[in-house]
Amino acid sequence: MNQLHKHTRTLRGLAPALAFLTATAVASGTTMVYEGFDIPAGDLHGTSGTSSFGWGDTWHSQYDDDGPVNQHSVTAGGLTYPNLATSGGALQIESGGEFATDHTFRVLDSTYDSGSMWASALIRLSTTAGGNGSFQISYHNGDFNNNLYMGTEWAGSEWQIGRGPEGDARSDSGVAAIGDETFFLVMHMDFAAEEARFWVNPESGVADPGAPATSITSEEFGPIDRISVTSGSFEDVNFTGTLVDELRIGTSYEAVAPIPEPSGYAALAGLLALALVYYKRRKAGRG
Repeated sequence: MNQLHKHTRTLRGLAPALAFLTATAVASGTTMVYEGFDIPAGDLHGTSGTSSFGWGDTWHSQYDDDGPVNQHSVTAGGLTYPNLATSGGALQIESGGEFATDHTFRVLDSTYDSGSMWASALIRLSTTAGGNGSFQISYHNGDFNNNLYMGTEWAGSEWQIGRGPEGDARSDSGVAAIGDETFFLVMHMDFAAEEARFWVNPESGVADPGAPATSITSEEFGPIDRISVTSGSFEDVNFTGTLVDELRIGTSYEAVAPIPEPSGYAALAGLLALALVYYKRRKAGRG
């Protein structure tokens, strides 16, 4: 009986650790759309990641007839961000040049035009934004007139959000869009309030990202049925080599900024280590 009580006390001592591991493995909210680009390296057009979901079709590319063709490919090396779950490779912009724009998109399996939703992405620009260049991840429908984007605008050097194909409403974040540096961009879209809020490099794995870097209000938010990656350059800016990764849409911030789930072996090793510490403390207390 004394041995049974001893094991019971040990399990009780480990209960907080078990609760912690369970809590960290489950995020609040639902991730409705995901693309980690776990696709064989090569042309992106017509492909879909093996772990992607929430899409109604494969990736499509549209080309500008007035300039060189900008293609998007898949690179084996994906982007990472502290404490953020990632997988696969990344989308890579190819063949930029003077007077070139490119537009690659993927249609969602649902249309979003009510309530609110969160969106996130990892981006590493190949060059610091500015001059006559523009780079955007856009959320819109086939008409493109209700475009909500996060990225940079023509002649802009900061990360920003905006609405409309010509940036009818836009606001800078105060954070420079520096080349060769990975950024975690997050946007919350409230269709009822017609407001979008924007964060640059918020902490992942928390329920609330804190105060946004900036926000905009504008009429005609939604409907949204696709995500586009668009870049353009005029003479002095070339976004060739820019990487985009970990596209997510979800019902909460946690759903678009999930932390890596602990592996079974890692969790077991942690529990055994805690059990050993607990046992040693109990033994030292009796001594």
